[in-house]
Amino acid sequence: MKCHGAGGWFIGIACNTLHTFLPYIEKPFPITNIVSGVREYIETQRFKRVLVLGTERTIEQGLYEVCAPCILIPSQIEQQQASLVIDRILAGRYQDCDRDLLTQIMEGYLLRGFADAVVLGCTELSVLFRNAESRHIIDPLKLLARQLLKGVCPNLQESALLRLK
Repeated sequence: MKCHGAGGWFIGIACNTLHTFLPYIEKPFPITNIVSGVREYIETQRFKRVLVLGTERTIEQGLYEVCAPCILIPSQIEQQQASLVIDRILAGRYQDCDRDLLTQIMEGYLLRGFADAVVLGCTELSVLFRNAESRHIIDPLKLLARQLLKGVCPNLQESALLRLK
């Protein structure tokens, strides 16, 4: 409430997993939903089959199911591997081999044509893939930042927003 009382218009939560709890909490002011930016991006890119990598809760709750006609989830082994990488990122102990492991999982879906794109459905994964330039790797954190900038600065040049894709 202090944010709203201080003139704040909206808030963005930079955590995919926390968004699974939004339907259960009272929202005294608008919360910019991380999923809506992903859905918009997937629609504009015309992706049909999208793999979601994220926490077990994000996957189990189907946070991104509304984003594409076909949402793919990792196999049980792939999910365990992704969860271990996320835990290492949270502990500050991630290494290049963690990025390599997740890249191998993503490429297994993308290169064989099983998926058109991959959603980094845990903002910790943005740490590993912060320099990814492929339009096929969807970073919800960058898209959320873009949504928030558009909300705060509606006249911002599109070219400035393109750097946040």
